[in-house]
Amino acid sequence: MAEIAVRRADSDEDRAACYAIRAAVFAGEQGVQGAEKGDRDDPTAIHALGLVDDVAAGTGRLHLSHSRTGQEGQIAWVSVLPQFRRLGVATAMMRHLMDAACDLRLPHVTLSAQTYTKALYESFGFRPMSTPFHMANIEHQMMIVYLDAEDAR
Repeated sequence: MAEIAVRRADSDEDRAACYAIRAAVFAGEQGVQGAEKGDRDDPTAIHALGLVDDVAAGTGRLHLSHSRTGQEGQIAWVSVLPQFRRLGVATAMMRHLMDAACDLRLPHVTLSAQTYTKALYESFGFRPMSTPFHMANIEHQMMIVYLDAEDAR
């Protein structure tokens, strides 16, 4: 049985692995233009690196932003290399990112889910907050989970 682990990608080597996975999945497989370049939120985000038997297998990130209601989190770029799918890597990475959001006492976290992956996010309490839309020719839906009981009302 494969050993699944997740760590915060703080080193240059781990960050490079995260970006390579993101590029392979989003740019290579899905044709998302610019996915291989990163974006302005990468330097300040919390990046998770998923490992299978100590081999880089997946990534995702939690970015903090400020809205008119205060600080909030957004999870993005959750991706797993094809040969490591269906092993629990995405679930382990989401658990890691959600734990980080809770540690930061964020009131809520949003994400833009590719609709075929909604069940993964729903298992962490995310609920749709928009109608489906297309981004990069892939159907998505905005989702939110409230971590602060007052916000959930």
